Amino acid sequence: MNPSNFSCITKSDFGEYNYDLISEKHSRIFGKYKQENEVLFDFSGLVIGHIPLHMIKFLSDEDLENFIKYLFDVLNGRRKKKAYIKPDNLEAADFLIGNFSLISAVTDDRPFIYDSIWGYLQERDYKNLFILHPIFNVERDSKGNVVKVSETSIGSRNESFVMVFLENKEGNILKDIAKDIQEIYEHTIVAVDDFHKITELLHNLSTEYRSSSIDVSRFIHWLLQDNFIFQGARVIDIDQEDKCSTCNKLGVFRLDSSEPDYASIRSYIENDKFNFVEGYPVVVDKALRRSRMKERGYLNRILFLDKSSGFTRVICILGLFSRKGRHTLPYDIPIIKEKVKETLNHFNFVHGSHDYKWIRDLINTFPKVELFNFTKQLMIKMLELIISMQGTNQVRICYMDFRPLSNLFFFVALPEDRFSYELVKEIETYLMQQFDASVLDVSVRQDEHKRYFLHFHLYVKNIEVLENIDEGKVKGGIYNMMRTWDSNLYDVIRERLGGSEVDTVYHKYVSMFSETYIARNSAEASFGDIKILENLEGVRSRLYTDNGTAVLKIYSGARYLLTELMPILDNIGLKVYEEDTYKLVYGDEKHYVNAVYFADIDDPEAFCAEYGTIIPELISKILTGSVESDKLNGLSMSEKLTYRQIGLLRGLRNFIRQIESSFTLKTLNNSLIHNSGVAKLLVQLFEEKYNPANKKPNIEPISDKIMEGIDSVMSVAEDKALRYYLWVLGGIVRTNYFRLPEREYMSFKIASKTLDIIHEPRPMFEIFVHSAQMDGIHLRGGKVARGGLRFSDRIDDYRTEVLGLVKAQMVKNAVIVPVGSKGGFIVKHRLADKAADKENVIKQYKNYIKALLDITDNYVNSKVVHPDRVKIYDQPDPYLVVAADKGTATFSDLANSVSVERGFWLGDAFASGGSTGYDHKKVAITAKGAWESVKRHFREMGKDIQTVPFTVVGIGDMAGDVFGNGMLLSRQIKLQAAFNHMHIFIDPDPDPESSFKERQRLFKLATAATWKDYDTSLISEGGGIFDRSAKKITLNKQMKQMLNCDKSVVTGEELIHLILLMKAELLWNGGIGTYIKASTETNAQVGDPANDNLRIDASECNFMVIGEGGNLGITQRARIELDINGVKVNTDALDNSAGVDMSDHEVNLKIMFDKLLAAKLIESVPARNKYIEKLTKAVEQHVLSDNYHQSMVVSCGAMRYSENPVVYRELARYLRDIGLLDFGIENIEFVSQDRAPTRPELCVLLAYSKIFLYNSIEADLDIEHELVKREYMNYYPLDTQQRFGEKLFEHSLRREIAATVVVNRLTNQAGATFFYELYKNNNVSFTKLAESYLVAEDVLNCIPLRQELEKLDNKAEANAIYVALIEIEKTLKVATAWFLEEANRQLIKDNKEIFEKVVAAIPRYISADMKEKYDEMVTSLTDRGIPQKLAKAVCNIRYSKSAFDIFDLAVKNGSDVKDVLYCYYDAGYKLGINELTTGMKNVKIRDEWERVNLESILIRVKLIQKDITAHACCSERKWLDKLISSEPKFFENYRNFLATVRDGEIDSLVPYNVVLDMFHNLIRKVDSQ
Repeated sequence: MNPSNFSCITKSDFGEYNYDLISEKHSRIFGKYKQENEVLFDFSGLVIGHIPLHMIKFLSDEDLENFIKYLFDVLNGRRKKKAYIKPDNLEAADFLIGNFSLISAVTDDRPFIYDSIWGYLQERDYKNLFILHPIFNVERDSKGNVVKVSETSIGSRNESFVMVFLENKEGNILKDIAKDIQEIYEHTIVAVDDFHKITELLHNLSTEYRSSSIDVSRFIHWLLQDNFIFQGARVIDIDQEDKCSTCNKLGVFRLDSSEPDYASIRSYIENDKFNFVEGYPVVVDKALRRSRMKERGYLNRILFLDKSSGFTRVICILGLFSRKGRHTLPYDIPIIKEKVKETLNHFNFVHGSHDYKWIRDLINTFPKVELFNFTKQLMIKMLELIISMQGTNQVRICYMDFRPLSNLFFFVALPEDRFSYELVKEIETYLMQQFDASVLDVSVRQDEHKRYFLHFHLYVKNIEVLENIDEGKVKGGIYNMMRTWDSNLYDVIRERLGGSEVDTVYHKYVSMFSETYIARNSAEASFGDIKILENLEGVRSRLYTDNGTAVLKIYSGARYLLTELMPILDNIGLKVYEEDTYKLVYGDEKHYVNAVYFADIDDPEAFCAEYGTIIPELISKILTGSVESDKLNGLSMSEKLTYRQIGLLRGLRNFIRQIESSFTLKTLNNSLIHNSGVAKLLVQLFEEKYNPANKKPNIEPISDKIMEGIDSVMSVAEDKALRYYLWVLGGIVRTNYFRLPEREYMSFKIASKTLDIIHEPRPMFEIFVHSAQMDGIHLRGGKVARGGLRFSDRIDDYRTEVLGLVKAQMVKNAVIVPVGSKGGFIVKHRLADKAADKENVIKQYKNYIKALLDITDNYVNSKVVHPDRVKIYDQPDPYLVVAADKGTATFSDLANSVSVERGFWLGDAFASGGSTGYDHKKVAITAKGAWESVKRHFREMGKDIQTVPFTVVGIGDMAGDVFGNGMLLSRQIKLQAAFNHMHIFIDPDPDPESSFKERQRLFKLATAATWKDYDTSLISEGGGIFDRSAKKITLNKQMKQMLNCDKSVVTGEELIHLILLMKAELLWNGGIGTYIKASTETNAQVGDPANDNLRIDASECNFMVIGEGGNLGITQRARIELDINGVKVNTDALDNSAGVDMSDHEVNLKIMFDKLLAAKLIESVPARNKYIEKLTKAVEQHVLSDNYHQSMVVSCGAMRYSENPVVYRELARYLRDIGLLDFGIENIEFVSQDRAPTRPELCVLLAYSKIFLYNSIEADLDIEHELVKREYMNYYPLDTQQRFGEKLFEHSLRREIAATVVVNRLTNQAGATFFYELYKNNNVSFTKLAESYLVAEDVLNCIPLRQELEKLDNKAEANAIYVALIEIEKTLKVATAWFLEEANRQLIKDNKEIFEKVVAAIPRYISADMKEKYDEMVTSLTDRGIPQKLAKAVCNIRYSKSAFDIFDLAVKNGSDVKDVLYCYYDAGYKLGINELTTGMKNVKIRDEWERVNLESILIRVKLIQKDITAHACCSERKWLDKLISSEPKFFENYRNFLATVRDGEIDSLVPYNVVLDMFHNLIRKVDSQ
């Protein structure tokens, strides 16, 4: 039931009030009690008739029964009490009567009970209530129990049963109301019970006065004629001779146990202080006691004084003039009628004239107390004042006091247009404050001339105020209250504004303000509104006091509902008791003003002075969307923090939530709210440390205070949270917080590597961006880093998403100059309107870019310049490059426009892929790069997918870049199934050519294409296109066969799951989502809940090859498991690195070309853009070369591992130990599992080896080295090299580019472990190793040989090509080590022809056993498709390892090359060097020391061979033969040792070391002889 609903009953409705229906309901529910509890039965029959019909209809039978039983218990509960009051919120009741509490009151029936309670409830302004008041004839037994209940009757014992139904009240309030009602009953009982005694007293008094004062007697008689409601009487007898006083009390006086102040009464009488009525011994005035009965208000007091010699009697009567008494004409009231008659006669108006009647009516309506107390002269004076009001704008004010009495009367006469009840209240309040008085009565009346007369009866607390009344001030105060609002407004505008604008502004606004507005706003407040409205843009707010109330005004072009404002104000901690909304219209101009009135403000003036700027600014910012509304805004009240300072804390909070998901938002908020002092200190610390105005920040004292505050926090969770705030704040190295003009966003650059609270992997830096509309993150692996920025839909964990991507990006970026970075931003409030939403997303993206650039250094005239008003706590950092990503594919131009606008040194090279850059989708670069991996996988399986049909399953659609382009890279594709977020494509037996053309057609439709656009007539039997959301898809014969499934009906998601389980040669991932996990992983660990129902385990996968054009399609652990199970797979980072590679080329070309543009070597920006476009194909070839070689070196790495497994584990551990590679994060498992690394693990190892090598050589690489310069120049397309030549060396990133290309090409050829192994063997810098490699490669002329081998794809077996390439690197390993000596480089340089002669002659001089192996290798290579000439060239390189020793001997000893060659290989043959080294290599190497030992003894073998050759060359060719003859025993033992080697009996390197030591000693022995 809703008590606020209105109830209206018409005459026809009474027919519906069916008494028979009530009777039937009563009989049905209570009939059972007729025999067992007749009293209850009778009571129920009586009370049910008093319950409103709609309530009876609302109550169920059970509720009605229990409710009436409850009421009966209340009635019975009275027992013998005078009044029984029971408050009950009914929470424990076994019935439901709606949202009510109930106060029940039972007593003997008396008059005034209902009126008194109703008056009390109205005074308390309780709105939602109703009262039932049945009266019963009740009979009780001796204990007070009810034994009979019946209808009331005359002469019976009737009891009143009052039921007050109040809308639910809290327990304490309910008890207070019950207490007040108890008091009402007490007053009513004593007043009613003593009524006859009081009237008897007055009858006797009237009789006594007949002889002494007939008028007084008649007055008493008038009172007794129902003109006065008697509530109490007191008879005080004072015997002055005996000094004895007595007091008899009746009515309400009986409730006061105290004795009268007899001394004061005697003093009043003796000093004639009573204001007697016209000389009669009667006083009529107001008592200082309030009425509790009938009507609320101060009681009327009537005193009768009987004074004789030595004896005084005072009879005091308390009560209220009844309605009849108040309306009695004064001419009919004894003791005043003569005064009234004389007053009227004074004016001598013609009897019956208008003026006569007017004055008569004025007198008739005078308040009764004033008629009794005012003299004739005073009444005449007041009437003359009224008569003098001849104009329409006349006001009259007069007052009178009755000193030495404390009574003060104020009279105000005013015209109708000045009157309002608000004015009455205002004057009343003013008078109370002015005179420190209580208002005993207020009377308002109106005459026929529409004038209003206000009578105020006051009782002053200090009579001295009546002696010094400033009449001018008081009247002025009241006059000001009665001034019209319009005139006040004009005066305020004239005073504040002045000049010619006054009338214009006044007339504009006076007509705009509604009556409601005028009633609620002072002119002063309105002028404040006008000032803001005149220049209003957007939303403004102000806080001020008006009429002692704190008011917040909000000005806007749109209306705000209170439901919108309340949460905002509640978050701040402000309570509202009222709100007004005003619509102001002037021509086409429309504004809204929301006025909010605050409650519970102890000192509004102080509050507004204190928060007059903070609160309005905060609320305006919230309403404009510049600040978020949450509980942190309460810090504005508790600590006076500004919206910016709160925004700072909110930004830190949001960042903490991203780095530590265990924190709840509530905990992070409460830690600041509950410890607001610490929150304020955190702000102070931030401002002290990062404000550029502070040249020498002193942060230690503030930090100490913060720690003291945190240490005192009781909550463990809040303690931890506050420490995180402090730690994060300490990790900030830059912020745009202080940049001007003020930004609507904040950015913080954080040195993540220094913050242990951030989980691994930790980037070098990250920038966190915060605003009310957007949050963003940008993670960087190094100073020179690049990667895409994505529009994330992962509101809660976008950093986790970006972190996962940046891990892949770090690996992916191993092929480019910058290391990996990734960024992401979220938009907090999406819009339903697509166009508006897109516009908002673009705005937030640009703000995100601006925030990044705000704290990024710039190059100006080749010098690094820091951003203004940014405190720098890190090194110069000008390199920031971004790219498009998911959701930002078309945003690169936006980013570049911001870069150009900001004057950022990269200009439109800041973001790749814009309108002046390479369109990745148009070039198909990402798909082509991944396709290189796919082709390699199939080539290794012996299949050329460009010429032979193959089956494919795809993830994506033809509108997508990677999927669409990928599915057009071979005309042999048989796409059997594909799916995206909307549709599923099935084609069990596609025709490669016709399906290719259809896919091509769809791709040309661009983003408009869906699988539904596919021409279904081209789909093979059993195929079709289905909705992914379909609840029912019927599987036909062909689909079942293709899917290897027995099910007949599946859902869309179940069909996708089956597709992922089916057999096909290739799975091409060009979509979004993770679809394959490891068998040991849970879906929760994958972190892609949207695809949990689709995902399969790696053990269930039946694809032969997987191409990852998209990111994160497979977990890394799943890739490892797939590879172990025989599936060909790399990593997404390796497969799809072409996009970032091409973007890097674009950026670096733009940086270079902008320099050339400035040097006038390029004519214009359009010419530059046209040239960049011209280079597209050349850049594409450069990029795809990286993809080709990366996938190739991974395949070679798998083969290399079998020959040297230990070094792979060594390298992995080394990279781990230096903190670069995290085994857990990157899932490097082969080391601990002691197995061969999988391709995915090799991909990771390759990337990290590149990152490590780059970091090792970038700083000290000799970029002026001719071969390094060649590498650098080859980064550019040939046309660019030819056109600009050495100008290209002026690139800002020349060193970085050079280091990158050197590392990439060398590692892609030599493999991940090559340089590490050389480093461990030779203990020289990686830079020297890289430079030596370049020299070795150049000297041996390996580049053309590799190029020839790479042309043999699909002509020769892939493994054969890999073997050939590996042989080249083995020789280069020896050569690189040899060239570490600068003397050797010079030796070659000076004797190049001799070296070339040595290399060319080696095949003719190698020993017979070597020749046999040489021929075997040539045959093996040619049998597998490598041309013989090329196979021999590879073998020549393989056997060139000895060339360096032979060349060294020939040059240094001056020996003939032929002699050296003969002696060298003769020694090798006779000493079985090949058998010896083969045996060494066959020993299982278990750890790093054994590997180093092996490398060492292999070198020693060659040194012995070289030493013997030197002896032979210096002596004679037969020198070795003579040595063998002279040492028969030694060589016999040696030959026996070789026999055991051949038999494979030696599994340790120790015997080899012993033999080599013996050889060494033998040669030394010979030399000594």
